[in-house]
Amino acid sequence: MTETALTAWSSARGATLGTAALCPVARYGPDERDLLMADAGIVRNAAKIDATIGNAAALLAISAEHDSFAAYLASAFNTR
Repeated sequence: MTETALTAWSSARGATLGTAALCPVARYGPDERDLLMADAGIVRNAAKIDATIGNAAALLAISAEHDSFAAYLASAFNTR
């Protein structure tokens, strides 16, 4: 796993993120997932890792479709 990928994963575990920080996580494949499963420094639960990667990809897709995730939320809850 590259240093960038490790940094992105660390960021994903932290505070509020912009969509740019999610891009590397959303593109994680089997190799990065396997490395995360071997990392004793995190909770190594395959379902949680898969969900984090999938959620990052979904958030990016929604953000692209609605120009931002905030715009999506505003439209979903009619709060603009």
